[in-house]
Amino acid sequence: MASVTPAAPVDTRAADEAAIRAASAAWSAATEAKDVVKSLSFYAPDAVAFDDGGPMETDQTQFRAGMQKLVDAKDTTIAWKTTKIEVARSGDMAYEYGAYHLDTKQKNGTVKTQHGKYVLIWKKQPDGNWKVAIDTDNSDSPRPH
Repeated sequence: MASVTPAAPVDTRAADEAAIRAASAAWSAATEAKDVVKSLSFYAPDAVAFDDGGPMETDQTQFRAGMQKLVDAKDTTIAWKTTKIEVARSGDMAYEYGAYHLDTKQKNGTVKTQHGKYVLIWKKQPDGNWKVAIDTDNSDSPRPH
């Protein structure tokens, strides 16, 4: 009796990368538009966020409070751009990193821009959609002494 070697799983990394890239761009646009509900929809149910200088966030209530704070700061917007996405060969996890900018309109009308970088860990959900499992960022501003 000859043994049958199972077929290798289909490599979906290119399609997964494109899906994550599109999701990240849509998330950035939703955040820039201050759409709290849409912005929160990109997080996995068990996501964790590590904001620069803030506490670890572990549930949707904390994510909503942070997002609402950004929305309530009417003169502040944040946007980001992906530098790289790497999808695991298994097709169920990926990481993304890139740069963000946080623009805050000052009382004198000028805009102050804070630059930083971020890392996202994406996890494929049972329905096939990609959601953020880990979200961390930090500012390029010099550390206080």
